[in-house]
Amino acid sequence: MKIFLSSTILDLEDLRDVLVNWLTVDRYQIIASEKGTLPIEPGKRSYEQCLEAVSNCDCLIALIDGRFGGEYPQKGSN
Repeated sequence: MKIFLSSTILDLEDLRDVLVNWLTVDRYQIIASEKGTLPIEPGKRSYEQCLEAVSNCDCLIALIDGRFGGEYPQKGSN
């Protein structure tokens, strides 16, 4: 099973590491940008790459705290 792990990175690093270690013991494939497992395509925006990776996963784990990452652009803007 392929799992996409989503959250802000710097403030949830310890929790993310625990989850990745725990899930990989059970042989789940983890997609996480800081682990180098998120496919990167030059010229694509980070949110586009994340949405594409999520669509290719079986499960999404979203860790939510007080911070947030980049903002998704409004329709019609760059």
